[in-house]
Amino acid sequence: MFDQAVTQTSSQTITVPSGLQLPLAGKSYSVWSSLRTLDRMSLHCPMLSLKTVLNGEEIYHFRDRTVRLCAGEFLLVRADTDYDVQIQTRFETLGRCFYFAAQDAQVLNDLVDQLGTRLHHVKFEWNELNNCHPFGLSRKGTRAVADALSQWSAAWLDQLARVDRVDPLTKARVLNGLQRAHRLIHERYGEPWTVSQLAEAAHLSRASFTRSFTRLYGVSPKRLLEQVRLQVAAAKIAARTDSITTISVNCGYADLPTFSRAFRRYYGIAPSSWAKVPRPVA
Repeated sequence: MFDQAVTQTSSQTITVPSGLQLPLAGKSYSVWSSLRTLDRMSLHCPMLSLKTVLNGEEIYHFRDRTVRLCAGEFLLVRADTDYDVQIQTRFETLGRCFYFAAQDAQVLNDLVDQLGTRLHHVKFEWNELNNCHPFGLSRKGTRAVADALSQWSAAWLDQLARVDRVDPLTKARVLNGLQRAHRLIHERYGEPWTVSQLAEAAHLSRASFTRSFTRLYGVSPKRLLEQVRLQVAAAKIAARTDSITTISVNCGYADLPTFSRAFRRYYGIAPSSWAKVPRPVA
């Protein structure tokens, strides 16, 4: 059953009955859920809402699409949208839904206008939201979440404008894929990525991925991957965290000579000499 809804003021909580009768619009609030099963149930809320899943999977049925929302993903649903929600899993599903009153939803108006009634077609990943870990953001109050959404939506719309597609929904899907590949480069730089593999992660053809990625980030995916690897390696060499050979392997280079040539091209100095450069003591 749904445990409770917490308003943006810490002194007030709203207990939601098992029938899921949500309060009327007026104040922003949130609802925690901890469920194993939930038969398909119809809902309507007059407020813009943010659906989040921290563990498990929730299934949302809209008139024109079914959305499976998994851990680490969130979904925005336009105000006055009818939908069904369903949970079918062997494991406990933990989620939190935020319902935003008009004054807190203002910051999302541009995003809502861009995607219109198809807003629920696009799933977003928690890492996109100011790089916040889902459990960290989930503990914040409704106002703090609204503020985070404001910052995220402004940056997201700015990037969306640079995606070379006509249909807003297609643009959104392409942007999500490009952002996913961008995160893989920064978070898993030590893996032997090829441009084709990154394009596959973005759900784009290699040519389309390379063109769109370069347009969005101002650098090709291959070049960015090399930059990230070399910058991480330089920091590790300066900190003397390990041998240069080990660092080169951990940063995705097959052998030391290849790494040394790339390092010298980028920094104009050999890795062994970089380790000897005097640096100020913090």
